[in-house]
Amino acid sequence: MIVPAEDTVAHVEVSLAESSQVSNRSTFKSFAVLELLGRVPQPLTLVDIARATDLNRTTAKRFVSTLCELGYVERLAVVMPRPLVSSRV
Repeated sequence: MIVPAEDTVAHVEVSLAESSQVSNRSTFKSFAVLELLGRVPQPLTLVDIARATDLNRTTAKRFVSTLCELGYVERLAVVMPRPLVSSRV
């Protein structure tokens, strides 16, 4: 199992906790996923992403799917597709 560095998890949690009422929480969550994928050199599973960003698996899948559709994340063609940050970021 791939586990992100402790400082990455802490950074993501702080980013989500600091969002204000004026902010769009979905935007914070999307960037938390992108930041995590950008910092961890190995591909991550959706379960890894959900755990590290404190999102449930369904929400993590929705964010990853949207980021894939927009070209920010790519899925590897392996037994279990794993999302990666694309060159667009």
